[in-house]
Amino acid sequence: MRWRFRDRPGCRYRIGVVGDSKALAGYAVARRATFDDRDDEILVDFLAPRGDLDTARSLMRWGADRAREDGAKHLTAALPPTSRWFLDLQRLGFLVKGTKYEWSVAWEKRPLDPAVLRREWWFTLADTDLA
Repeated sequence: MRWRFRDRPGCRYRIGVVGDSKALAGYAVARRATFDDRDDEILVDFLAPRGDLDTARSLMRWGADRAREDGAKHLTAALPPTSRWFLDLQRLGFLVKGTKYEWSVAWEKRPLDPAVLRREWWFTLADTDLA
């Protein structure tokens, strides 16, 4: 968290948490940036227990508050459609929109089946060079 977000030069990330140092329920990381040709508040990382809509709702509310503070019109997140959070975030008010980016992976040791990657791999914008 320190290396990737807090101490990164040239970027101002904000980290929101639900819980405390003894019982962390989830966290989110956001920043104002351009993604997919739009200047928004982007949710670059997100972690909450599967199905814990109360924690997710608190984190999304935190992200929306950061967006308003930063003057952004939208809070944007990028999730694979196979993520269990894909539908839950829609239930919390997110709308689905395509992106111009084609997600890809390179692996030198063995071929990876795209269907397996779509089904089993998780990513957030923090895993890319876009955030």
